[in-house]
Amino acid sequence: MPRIFIYLLLAPLLRSGFSQEDKLSTPEAPALPRHVDTPDDIAPRDWVILAEAKGDLNQDQKSDAVVILTHSDSSPENPQYQRILVVLLATDKGFELNTVSQTAVRSHHTGGILGDPFQELKIERGTFVITHYAGSRDRWGFSHRYRFQNDGWFLIGRTTLTEDTLSAESFKKDENLITGRVIEISTDENGVRAEKETKVVPGPLIPLSKINAEED
Repeated sequence: MPRIFIYLLLAPLLRSGFSQEDKLSTPEAPALPRHVDTPDDIAPRDWVILAEAKGDLNQDQKSDAVVILTHSDSSPENPQYQRILVVLLATDKGFELNTVSQTAVRSHHTGGILGDPFQELKIERGTFVITHYAGSRDRWGFSHRYRFQNDGWFLIGRTTLTEDTLSAESFKKDENLITGRVIEISTDENGVRAEKETKVVPGPLIPLSKINAEED
């Protein structure tokens, strides 16, 4: 069996970076203001902004914001603070707190030798995208795309990636969870690339509130 596919089976165990017994309880999320003048004002005491993206998320021609907060003491020796995703919708008087998630962004200490797995936060085409990438010889990554619909934020797109940096084998799967379109791209140890496109029956969309990036 090719090594890259063995890794796919083991990836959930390898990604966490620590055993269940090592996990610490996550403190409650800090209280956040309901309204702020600027996105920078959302960070409470002892928290800092790790990433910020701006763009129109609800088609009102205003520039909304998505912010990721991290605790100022989120060191490897103090891993219990989970990062916080905050969605802010622009108003005529500033920004209104719309959604908060403590599980949509992985912790800084879960990326293996490469370190912090968080890579990018961006807003495009009315959606926001969070990308992670980490590992050691065996690399892994995933991107989640969210859109506001049916009075909530839902995962509408997912891309997963695994790579063996020694053998050069890789596997990428891109899923459109709205249409059911799936594109799989694999590269073997000889550099031969294969692409397959299929279509599946879309299932119920997963709300942002049910996403746990630590398990992806």
